[in-house]
Amino acid sequence: MTIYHFSQALGTIDTQFINEAITFRKRRKRWTKWAAIAACFSVLLVTCFSLVGEPQRNNPQYGNPCLIPSNVTEAFVTHIIAGQTAEYLISGAELDRMRAWANTLQYTPIKAPAQNWYGGESYNFSYNSKDVAFSYFGAGENTWFLVIDNSWYAVSNPSRPLPEIIDGHQFAPLE
Repeated sequence: MTIYHFSQALGTIDTQFINEAITFRKRRKRWTKWAAIAACFSVLLVTCFSLVGEPQRNNPQYGNPCLIPSNVTEAFVTHIIAGQTAEYLISGAELDRMRAWANTLQYTPIKAPAQNWYGGESYNFSYNSKDVAFSYFGAGENTWFLVIDNSWYAVSNPSRPLPEIIDGHQFAPLE
């Protein structure tokens, strides 16, 4: 096709079609824009909830209900103070109170303290096979630590576990 034939062919096209071609705009699919925005928002929400919710599930500083699991029916407590050792078997309502006490502790991970404390106080908690599940060490009135699976934690709200039982010696030590 030569330029002459091309211009002849263009000359026979109705001006209405030429004007439509000049002003033609491709219709956009509006739903694709909104779908992309919704997808980005969904990814953002899932990411935020997974990051925000994670510390409260797995970070011990918020308390850990698994210190004394609900399936434990009796716990052995070894209390050591001033060189004196006493062991107690705790079960029933006392174990429930001990579990509630453990759930209120707030603690954060730390490196194992470099110094040794003499004359402090400690509680070793074990159940089932009598292996120590966790230990609670006092190195002063407001300086307490938890040791769980050889990891150390500083306790920010220390309190004594069941002082009316352990300090009052209501239970006879185990033989």
